[in-house]
Amino acid sequence: MRFRWLRLLRCAPIACALSLAALLGCPSKDSGPTNEPVSEDFTCEAGQPGWTRAVAVTPDVVPPCQTGSAGTCQGPGDRYVSGTGWCRPG
Repeated sequence: MRFRWLRLLRCAPIACALSLAALLGCPSKDSGPTNEPVSEDFTCEAGQPGWTRAVAVTPDVVPPCQTGSAGTCQGPGDRYVSGTGWCRPG
């Protein structure tokens, strides 16, 4: 019995790391933030047509909307627009 606990303890850090990665999500290469300027008709409240809200953003505060410089997008290929809280289609 004692040796089973040792095996479980040896796997615990790996299981925790995998669980944390699944919970937080792992960004893909294409989901990095874009620093491109937003158009003149962009509003922080409404974004742009076709854009979706980011599911998570970093806690730092950057212009234009005083929100995170990086974020997580749900759609495949969507890219977070830095400082907006919005994801644009890829």
